[in-house]
Amino acid sequence: LDQLHRYLNANDDLQDVCAYYSQFPILVQLLTVFADLHEDRFNRALLLAWGSWFISRASGESQIKRRVLFTACMFHEVGLLFVTDQQAERYTKENQERLVLISSHALRKVPNLPDGVVKAVIGINRYPVSTGFM
Repeated sequence: LDQLHRYLNANDDLQDVCAYYSQFPILVQLLTVFADLHEDRFNRALLLAWGSWFISRASGESQIKRRVLFTACMFHEVGLLFVTDQQAERYTKENQERLVLISSHALRKVPNLPDGVVKAVIGINRYPVSTGFM
């Protein structure tokens, strides 16, 4: 991935999508805690976010759409921070839709976060293979 990233010479664009969610301090806090508590899931979310950014960039999507998709992929499992370990295990194995809804509810509480991010998080559940659920 590193070689592909360098080949694309896309640092500015990727920094832009990261700066987009960084303007929301609550998101930065959530992501920091999520990365600490769920390192494997964080790494998978990062890969998913990078992949969504790459595909949306290659297909000519607007910068705002790339920002929204990247952010949604980074935060689609943030709901794990709001449930017990037992519930988290059950939601990730049996009912991924419930986990995505918990994540979307948490994101709705972020001041000034565009509704498109929440809708994109909910939309991720339609493609469970991409998140490793299946």
